[in-house]
Amino acid sequence: MSLLEIQNLTKSFGGLKAVDNFSLKIASGEIVGLIGPNGAGKTTIFNLITGAIRADSGRVDLDGQSLTRFKPWDICRAGIGRTFQVVRPFMNRTVLYNAMVGAFARVKTPEEAEARALETLAFTGLLPKKDVLAKSLTLPDRKRLEITRALATRPRLLLLDEVMAGLNETETQEAIELVQRLRREMDVSLLIIEHVMEVVMTLSDRIVVLHHGEKICEGPPESVCSDQCVIEAYLGDDYGAACN
Repeated sequence: MSLLEIQNLTKSFGGLKAVDNFSLKIASGEIVGLIGPNGAGKTTIFNLITGAIRADSGRVDLDGQSLTRFKPWDICRAGIGRTFQVVRPFMNRTVLYNAMVGAFARVKTPEEAEARALETLAFTGLLPKKDVLAKSLTLPDRKRLEITRALATRPRLLLLDEVMAGLNETETQEAIELVQRLRREMDVSLLIIEHVMEVVMTLSDRIVVLHHGEKICEGPPESVCSDQCVIEAYLGDDYGAACN
């Protein structure tokens, strides 16, 4: 059985069909990249999976359990965590406080939340900055805090929305290593939206390509990047030539 199974998911806004009959399966321990042009429907799919918006039709199952009528907080407790493309921590609160917010999704007491937050901060490398206000963090550390807060909910599946955007080469490599450790040491499966193709190619076991809300390609990274439909819709001839 797949960890996550999406069946025929469809969502329209007015006359615009943002997601059109989208289906996807993610196995336990798998990393799947979700790519496509801006406006292709990638973040809308994240919002549908996590219950932030309701689908017009279709269903989302986690471990065989339908999440269709679940509220976002119930979906989080069921085991799906996410980050957001625009990071918005509680700026005037400490790094530890921000991590504890995520921990409270599963624990009830401040003592339990603090213990879980400290453990997660140690994993992501932010423990030395636990008493720093979030507004004082650099962009890379704010993105790392975003991942930390999501991880503190103890997800089985983590949705990462452009966590590498705006990072330099060194920062990007550190973020890649963190994602690889998530799978290896915390047994977390991942669905990743990312425009940096080198990142997607490095991390993904499989890549799914969206265009105008429709899936136009799915497969191993090396086959996707050489697919003519993907080249025309998203990658461009230069990148396609580099893959061949």
